[in-house]
Amino acid sequence: MVAQLQSVLAIGLISTPPGSSPRRHRTLPDERKLMSDQRAEARNFGYDLVYHDLRYNELDEKLQLIKAKLQVSKPDLIIIGNGTKGSNEHTAFVEDLVNICRTESPKTKIGFNTNVA
Repeated sequence: MVAQLQSVLAIGLISTPPGSSPRRHRTLPDERKLMSDQRAEARNFGYDLVYHDLRYNELDEKLQLIKAKLQVSKPDLIIIGNGTKGSNEHTAFVEDLVNICRTESPKTKIGFNTNVA
């Protein structure tokens, strides 16, 4: 019998504009390769890792998409990335995001990534 994977929804800014943060900027293919490697590694530990990329100019729309996603599927864990949480300009967005997560999926644990990738 195959054990069911625990679901993890990682929400964050996968790529950011140059100069906007201290993180090392990678190309989109590099980011996709890194995400693919991380998903494979997470599977080895029993987790189904799904990324939800945010874009600076689409934050309101992304909140509604995340809300709709959580109405259909309840992950075991939601991780909010440091690129989102660590930015003062996104404080209101992160508060709204946490409130949506608590309302739509109240039993889901929420974690915050503090690593600047």
